Amino acid sequence: MNHYFRNAAGSRIGYTRRVGPNIVGYLMNGSRVGYYYPPMDITYSPGGSRVGYGNLLGALILQAA
Repeated sequence: MNHYFRNAAGSRIGYTRRVGPNIVGYLMNGSRVGYYYPPMDITYSPGGSRVGYGNLLGALILQAA
């Protein structure tokens, strides 16, 4: 099940999707903004660098949009 993120005008700007154990964040054009690994409670960038603790995918999607 996807969770969609919208801007102030109500347009969809991105979404998250579960892929195996990870939750991956995407922009609406399909580019990946990062992934969240729930067992360790850490969010990573697409390149694998740690962004921070907790699910920060919403912040990454809003920042990239």
